[in-house]
Amino acid sequence: MDFNPDKVQVGLADNIYLLDKYSRQICRLDSEQDVIFYGSFGRGDNSFFEPVWIGFTSDGLWVLDRTENKLGQLDYRLNKIRSIELDNKTYPEQAAIDPFGRFFLSSHQYQMIHGTGQSNVLDGAIIELNDYDDIMSCASDFRINDNGEFGLLTFCDGMVHIFNSIGKRIQVDKVSLNNPKYLVPIRNKWLILNEIGEGEYLFTNKYVQLPGIVGFIKDAISQNRTLIILSEDQVLYLNVPTF
Repeated sequence: MDFNPDKVQVGLADNIYLLDKYSRQICRLDSEQDVIFYGSFGRGDNSFFEPVWIGFTSDGLWVLDRTENKLGQLDYRLNKIRSIELDNKTYPEQAAIDPFGRFFLSSHQYQMIHGTGQSNVLDGAIIELNDYDDIMSCASDFRINDNGEFGLLTFCDGMVHIFNSIGKRIQVDKVSLNNPKYLVPIRNKWLILNEIGEGEYLFTNKYVQLPGIVGFIKDAISQNRTLIILSEDQVLYLNVPTF
């Protein structure tokens, strides 16, 4: 099977979940080497049209299908539970989940970040990016840290914009790292990474070089105090220094 994952998440019992946007499939890998696949291309009950993101809450795995404007919920064994059609047709490219389990969706097309209520139904814009003259329309990553703060990385100018939990911008920093692509909250810090494993901690001017990277980084997340890297050939768990 031709499966080339773009996104990684880690769920219950440290099972690894991988999303291949091109084949529209999700794969679950467990510690006993049991492999489960879910999905295909299309608009059927067990298929996706344009899956762009996966993430976890206590209710299971969630999948954002951009073109369909839907959030799909799966259990930990990739059995479908339900789909939620988003009210506003903003076709979000990215999503994040705050410490309270609420979804926030980022639409580059409409230059806004939407908040969601407890029912996970789209609840209106919390951040209108067009209100800021200095935010470029080239966001490459959008994350939420453990304090509920939003981080937005714009790759074309190397800027990171931090917003508080009610959508007010509180910090801005210029990244000196070449070709920044990933914004990862870890241990109360923000780590910026590029595809070759070079990293910079926001607001510190401190740099790291990730060891053991094979090929290019395709995704990066954190879990507790561990950095989890998806590259072309592996999923790598790293403990990295913080400053």
